[in-house]
Amino acid sequence: MGETLNKGDIVAKVAEKLGIPKSQTGSVIDEFFEVLASETAEGNNINCIGYLGIKVVDQPAREARNPRTGEKVMIAAGKRLTIKAGSKWKKKVKEGN
Repeated sequence: MGETLNKGDIVAKVAEKLGIPKSQTGSVIDEFFEVLASETAEGNNINCIGYLGIKVVDQPAREARNPRTGEKVMIAAGKRLTIKAGSKWKKKVKEGN
């Protein structure tokens, strides 16, 4: 199993690959994630063909139980995200490079 990268690690790798300063790279990556968050918050789906799909899904209200008391409680309806890797990403992982 490989290592876990944080945002700083990703910024450093992208900056090195593109030959631009880390500060500039960090700003671009921050803005990229901000756009993804803003668009999905508005209910829009994201489709980066071959790499990533993010879908906003309505989660209906449902009944659950409090594990301590066994009491039935209602969980309000809301939204959730489903995130799927695209074919190019899956192929890259499968090939291991």
